[in-house]
Amino acid sequence: ISAGNIFGKALTYYANYQTGHTLVGTKAPVIIPSRADKSDVKLNCIAVSILCS
Repeated sequence: ISAGNIFGKALTYYANYQTGHTLVGTKAPVIIPSRADKSDVKLNCIAVSILCS
């Protein structure tokens, strides 16, 4: 989990990847934003959750 977190942060900050976090496999998709996420990342989280529902 730690290695995945580090890899994800590296892609976000150094490669300028846009991310979106969601938890699937539940009754409904769950958005899991970070405190440091900007508004565009939060919008991506919502979009990913809509696509997964």
